Order: sequence, then structure tokens, then C-alpha cells
Amino acid sequence: MENLKIKECITDIDLQQIIKLRETKKILQDQLKDMTDNLHHLEESVISKLKDGCINLTTKQLTIKESQRRFPSWKEHFIEKCGKQMATVIIENTEPKRYETLTIK
Repeated sequence: MENLKIKECITDIDLQQIIKLRETKKILQDQLKDMTDNLHHLEESVISKLKDGCINLTTKQLTIKESQRRFPSWKEHFIEKCGKQMATVIIENTEPKRYETLTIK
């Protein structure tokens, strides 16, 4: 009997903490998604106004940075599946995706 170890118990408090943290995490994830969507919408709106020639009445310098990506983020996996030569042909014949980013200085 002396060799038996008494183990800690799992309590309702432990489980309530886990449940509460999961719920809080979900709420924060939803809020972050909403904030990200709002940010993209506002940035697109300002970029559109700048392109249309609107006057910048702020004290900040606003510019539009343009970039493009031709290859997918999963390029390595793509090459692995269809071979380097075929992947290169497909990627080089793919229209690059263009991105515009608002820069505020």
C-alpha cells in the first residue's frame, strides 16, 4: 500500500477554465477576422480614391505599392507532384497575380 501514489484530480474548475479560454479564443478570432476585413475594405477604398485622382488632405504621404506573384505559395508541392519541367512551363504561362498595398508615411 505504501507504493501507491495519490494522483491529482481533474475538477470542474479546470474544465471551466478550458471551456472559457476556448470561447474567448473563438470570440477573438471572429473579431480579428472582422477587423481584417474592415482594414482591407478601407485600404481598397483609399487606393481607389488615390487612383481616381482625389486630393490627399492629410499630413501623411500616401503611395500605392504594386507587386505581383506568378508562382503559387504551394510551388514546392506543385513541382513535386508534376515535375520541375512541367511545373515551370505552367507557372511561366500563368498570368501573374497583381497586388496593391497602401503605404502610409
